[in-house]
Amino acid sequence: MKFRGANLRILALAVSISLGLTVCFDASAQTKAENSDVKQIRLIENNYIEILWKEKVKNSTIPENYKMTLNGKSVQLDPGSCYYYDRMNDNMTSLKLADPVSKPEDAKLTLTVVNDGKDDIRAVSGNGKIAETKLEFGYEPFYQKKVTSKLGFPVKGSKNVNERALQIAADTADFMLSKRPDIAKAMSKNKADIAVSASNENAYYLPEGRGMTDNSLDPDKFPARGLAGNKASPTVMIAQDELLQNDKSKYPRENVFVHEFGHTIKFLGVADIPDLIHAYEDAYVHAKKSGRWDQATYLISNQEEFFACTTNIWFESVLEREDSTALVNTKKELQIFDPQAYEFFSKIYPDERLPESCWDYAGKFKNEIQITEHPPAKAPAKIPDLDSPDAPKAEYNLSADYFKILSYLGTNVIQSDGQELNTWWDFSNTWANYNFDALSWRVIKEGDYYRFVLKKTETQKKDLAIMPKDGGATEGTPLTVGAVNQQDDSQLWQLVSSEGYLCQIVNKKSGLVIGTEKGILPTDGTVLVLTKYEQNPSYTNQWRVLRLKDKPGDESLVDDKYAIKPVKADRASALKKSGAK
Repeated sequence: MKFRGANLRILALAVSISLGLTVCFDASAQTKAENSDVKQIRLIENNYIEILWKEKVKNSTIPENYKMTLNGKSVQLDPGSCYYYDRMNDNMTSLKLADPVSKPEDAKLTLTVVNDGKDDIRAVSGNGKIAETKLEFGYEPFYQKKVTSKLGFPVKGSKNVNERALQIAADTADFMLSKRPDIAKAMSKNKADIAVSASNENAYYLPEGRGMTDNSLDPDKFPARGLAGNKASPTVMIAQDELLQNDKSKYPRENVFVHEFGHTIKFLGVADIPDLIHAYEDAYVHAKKSGRWDQATYLISNQEEFFACTTNIWFESVLEREDSTALVNTKKELQIFDPQAYEFFSKIYPDERLPESCWDYAGKFKNEIQITEHPPAKAPAKIPDLDSPDAPKAEYNLSADYFKILSYLGTNVIQSDGQELNTWWDFSNTWANYNFDALSWRVIKEGDYYRFVLKKTETQKKDLAIMPKDGGATEGTPLTVGAVNQQDDSQLWQLVSSEGYLCQIVNKKSGLVIGTEKGILPTDGTVLVLTKYEQNPSYTNQWRVLRLKDKPGDESLVDDKYAIKPVKADRASALKKSGAK
């Protein structure tokens, strides 16, 4: 979302993992406060505190309702990571410390519940305020069962997890990476690991998943069966029922772990091997532009899903659906349908199917429809002519509308967390009720240039505009947002057409443009930097400034109506010669 992530592993037919089962449990660490409204409190990781209330409560995610000490010293909670979770009447509040505890096993903590304001913690039943209580507690690790795969990937679960599920995850990860231990090594360097949720848990209940959904998205109604790992959060999270393929599985037609681990292989392994990541990007661009894949399918929606979904196809761990390209679900069909994608994945994955212990193939292909012909490529959509007299009138209002800055392939947007500028998948048209502040920009025209100002939030004191860090003017300077300064030319940008409404975004001060670090296609968390202006720019340096839809699900906003019209390159050259920096 800033929303989420993916994770990965080695060997062939008979893979055996040494199961070193570890149980760490100290019942004395948890506090049972018999004379308070708190049933139990414990430190479950080096930064997460879990409170179980005796009944349903409200306002328990407000940090001001608590005072915390660690080894006798006052400590702060992270205000953005407090979460109430009413799962099966657990009535749990998850709090996160602003700074992690260095030695949790030695930690002595106190939490005081205070009720001196209008938003005090209250019982939902109407029984009034929660009693002021001082609680002493210590460390009880959430993960009490652990195995390690042969490739060295930690696989962990709570005391409720089935040990067989842990081994299946380890076996599967190892088998998937059996051909490329170098990818596994890169992933380990990036701290990839695997967390398994029990049948009465889900991904948002795991420590790494807390805070990944806001309180408006009820994890009981929208339980995540798997979440990938990325560099911000390298843990792959997977439900044990999906690993065991039992009657509680929500996705009996697909191996969810292969999908999510596939994401992680790309995020934490392939992305750090230059020849592989560029070969993959070429394969995805080819797949996207060829028109062979139905553009409405989930698989082709962005480069992350293309990697993960095609991983499932490669391992033949997904069943076909009778709709368009969803019929492609085996290696042989992939080779016929998209030879370039097949060639890439043949470089990283073994030729064999998953072991039966990892994915039960029995009866899964009995009604298989075979893909036997290579589909013709479709002609690409006509690029809108900037100066066509027939072009429809632009439908946006610079003074009133918000805009997103969309990548070349239309899958990722530029976003800001108030500091770093990076890209993320375009979540502006999702069904979920997310907050789009991070990708929403006011576009202010100043002569032949524009200033991109981040949508102001309740806690934001100043208007913030896109600019190079410290006003830098050299290649590789990271981009950020800074307080609007009318005298700072590094905050001004010109939109220079590269292909119709696609453009390079050129900085007035330096003449450099917005591009990606390491020259990779924009993806989740890709850092943006200044890079060279080019007559024929790479896909990584091309953008559209497109009006945001009024609401998720609105009809597509087409470029020549809703995108801000860039200038032609020759006009940009003339401006530069006339004295523009």
